[in-house]
Amino acid sequence: MDVDISESDPLEDYMQGVGALVDGGSKDIDMSEGGGDGLLAPAGEEASFGDDDAADDPEDALALAAKRLKKKDLVVVDHSKMNYESFKKDFYIEPAELRNLTAEEVDMMRIDLGGVKIRGVDAPKPATS
Repeated sequence: MDVDISESDPLEDYMQGVGALVDGGSKDIDMSEGGGDGLLAPAGEEASFGDDDAADDPEDALALAAKRLKKKDLVVVDHSKMNYESFKKDFYIEPAELRNLTAEEVDMMRIDLGGVKIRGVDAPKPATS
């Protein structure tokens, strides 16, 4: 297996260019030779990250942020004119284990759970796992 050392390695060319930038060398990197894979911006161009809409002017950036945060205007709906299908608002289904408990057992369960106090009519029984 013969390896031709005379060819320049694109990775080595790229790393040398990066090393020159880090060392404070020239910012002009020739993208046409070896490492022209587009990872670095050519001379005279800045690499941009993020949104292309963002401008360098702080006022433009604030205007763009305000535009993004602006709430959409929703259409006001008159619910008195809408014809909704009626439904029963009884979503809770009591498990059989709780349904079979007596009032005294429920009171003892509330005391055991730290003295749970209830108000209202038809309060659900405490659930245990």
